Parts: sequence; C-alpha cells; structure tokens
Amino acid sequence: MEVAATIADETVLIRRAAAGDRSAYTSLVEMHRNRVFFLARDLCGNSEDAEDLAQEVFVKLYRKLDSFKGSARLSTWLHRVTLNTYIDSRRSRAWKEKKQTDAWDPLHEQRGSYHPGSVTAPEAMALDNQVLGQVENALGSLSPRERAAFVLRHFRDTPVREIAGSMGVREGTVKSLLFRGVRKLQTALAHLEPPAGQEGAR
Repeated sequence: MEVAATIADETVLIRRAAAGDRSAYTSLVEMHRNRVFFLARDLCGNSEDAEDLAQEVFVKLYRKLDSFKGSARLSTWLHRVTLNTYIDSRRSRAWKEKKQTDAWDPLHEQRGSYHPGSVTAPEAMALDNQVLGQVENALGSLSPRERAAFVLRHFRDTPVREIAGSMGVREGTVKSLLFRGVRKLQTALAHLEPPAGQEGAR
C-alpha cells in the first residue's frame, strides 16, 4: 500500500511541479535526493563532487518536467540522467583538471614502511585509508563509461541488461566496458597483492 501511495503521490506532484508549483518540485527532490546522491557518490568517489552532480541532475529535472511524459518511473529517469550527467562531466577538461588538483595522498612518503605485527591501531587505520585512496585513484583511471558500468555492476549488483538500458548501449558493450575496467584495475592495483608465500597466512 505504501508503494502504491507513493507512486500516486509522485504522479500528482509531477503534474503540479510541471504547472509551476515550487513546493511540489521541492517534494519531488526530497523523495529522490538520497537515491541520486548515493549513486552520484559511487560514480564520483567523493561527496563534494556528488553534491554538485546531484544538484545538476535536479536542475535538469526542473527544466524538463513539462516534457516528462511518465512513460518511465521518475526514479528510472533520474537514474539515467545521473549517469549521463556524470559521463558528460567527466569528459569535460575542467572536471579532469579539478580531479588532478584535488588528488592528494598524505601518506605517499610512508609507502613501503609496513611491517606486519608492528602496526598500532592508528597506523592500521592509516594504512586502510591509504589502500582505499589507491583504490579510488585506480577507479579514477577508468573512462567515464567504464567506471559507470563498473559501479553499477560491482557496487550496486545491477544486471548487465539493466545497465545496458540505463546507459543506452548494447549488453555486449557493457560486457566490454566491464572487461576493460577490471583489467585496468587489476593492473593499477597489482602492487597491493600480498607477497608470495604470505597469501592466506594466519
């Protein structure tokens, strides 16, 4: 009953917002804010860029409400717009330059200093953060479409067929993007593999 009520309420809100009701538009944003933001954060890798991306998505929603036909759920439409907006923004030179400027590894000089059995809790946390930072840097090396496909498949467990629909490509294209993305990540993170003889050690 709750889902049906939500669908009915959303339909009314869309009509009201398209007619110029700002409070209805605000309600739509509140209904979908978290879903859009968390997808944006998975795609961007940080909350600051995710906030900017989500804001741009909702600006597009406001501009296109009068042409929204309701042939798909609003959540589905927002999902596609978030993906496309992310891909477009990643392709822009300004976005790439900003990411290069923001990239900073405070533990860069500590690499190679890990000695098993001699790490305190704060040091272990720092090492975890270092690994996470390197994983994020590796994800940043993927193309916009490779990262979008990877995030949807491996972060959100989205079926390949649905990814293809969201991205507007064939399933074979999604599989190719996933293959290339995984290969790039394996290469970028190969140095994180445990030394020979230590894998599985207890």
